[in-house]
Amino acid sequence: MLFFSEKKSRSTSHQVEPISDSSPSIHIGHVRREHRRLWIIGFILIFITFFYFCRPLDLLFNWIFVYETPFHNADVVLVGGLGGNLDMAIDLYHQNKVKAILITSGVPDTYKDVDAPVSMLYFIKQKLDEADVPLEDISCIPRKATNMLDRQLMIRDWIKIRNFHSYIMFTRRYNSRMNKIMHDDTFPDDDVELILYPSDGKSVWRKQWLGLHNTMIRMIYWKLIYRSQIQ
Repeated sequence: MLFFSEKKSRSTSHQVEPISDSSPSIHIGHVRREHRRLWIIGFILIFITFFYFCRPLDLLFNWIFVYETPFHNADVVLVGGLGGNLDMAIDLYHQNKVKAILITSGVPDTYKDVDAPVSMLYFIKQKLDEADVPLEDISCIPRKATNMLDRQLMIRDWIKIRNFHSYIMFTRRYNSRMNKIMHDDTFPDDDVELILYPSDGKSVWRKQWLGLHNTMIRMIYWKLIYRSQIQ
């Protein structure tokens, strides 16, 4: 019994006492964690402030997607549907800022000879007639375009035949550079001027992001496929 008691006493004497929470190493670790947390919070605040005031995404998108042109009188204005753009085209015509209106919503071959409300062209012509725009100053591309290239070729032919040298196109802000690219490829001799008229109106962010996505796809497709075919 004495032997075991002495052994137990020796083993307990060699046990290491636990480090209390007030030890210097734990205090230093706690301070470091606090400093790290403050640095993260500060970085997040700086990041949010930078994006709010500097708007780098807007600058980047403007550089990639936006092209601006000074507005002045032109030979013709292009319209493709009803709504605010058509109303603006009518105003431009009555203010003598354009000589003619070209409707870019062609009629499918199925309804080519049908004078009935079966296509967008019918409703646009009806609106123009109600606005007292003379029929001789209203034109339309010969048929419904099958793709972007087909549409550009028909617009080019129409403008060249009439010896026009400028046209106004309504465009959303983030589509403007795409329209400029297509114009430059459609009229490589630089003898026809494009005048872009912004018409964004009210929109929500989700639709704007979706529009940017579609514009990027169209830009890539135009450069890779259609550019070589139109030149």
